[in-house]
Amino acid sequence: MNLTLELLLAKPIMENEEGLNHLWIRWQGFSGIAEHTQSEFGTTATLNIQLPEGLHRAVNLNGYIEDNERQIKIDLTEHQDVLIEIYTESKVPYDESLITVQLTIGDQQAAAFVPIRLADADELEEPVVNEQVVERLKQLSIKDDARSTPSQHDEFVSIPPRRVEPRVNEYDFLVERYRIDCDGPGRQI
Repeated sequence: MNLTLELLLAKPIMENEEGLNHLWIRWQGFSGIAEHTQSEFGTTATLNIQLPEGLHRAVNLNGYIEDNERQIKIDLTEHQDVLIEIYTESKVPYDESLITVQLTIGDQQAAAFVPIRLADADELEEPVVNEQVVERLKQLSIKDDARSTPSQHDEFVSIPPRRVEPRVNEYDFLVERYRIDCDGPGRQI
């Protein structure tokens, strides 16, 4: 099988606590998979990402379907990459670990791993950023913005919240004097 995976991190070193990074997964060589495999199993592959303990991930930024086990379903004839946001919520007990990715189509598999280092925020110097990953993230953001433009068929309307300040008027003293606090209908506290 000629299917190969390439894993790229936006930053080689990530903040140990409340850190954020992006993992770009690319593949090549789908055309090399045997014709009988394509006809027997179709062209939909399953991508499984195994993160070390303490690392979490958001839903893929490409918008591909994910099942209950967080496996990503991909049509290999149409797509060649996936971008994942990974993060830490609290401090993790290690300085370095591996992220493992498996791409499965039928009974054929390709696997790869990428090391990720974690450090405290005060130990990090000027971050080294992979510009290829940043460019791909920008491309997906532009596509996402284009998809999210409102249309007449949208079910939800997003209205930004607005702070309401209490108004002062000449009868406020009556509200304070005669207010009755209730726990429910007919119950006074």
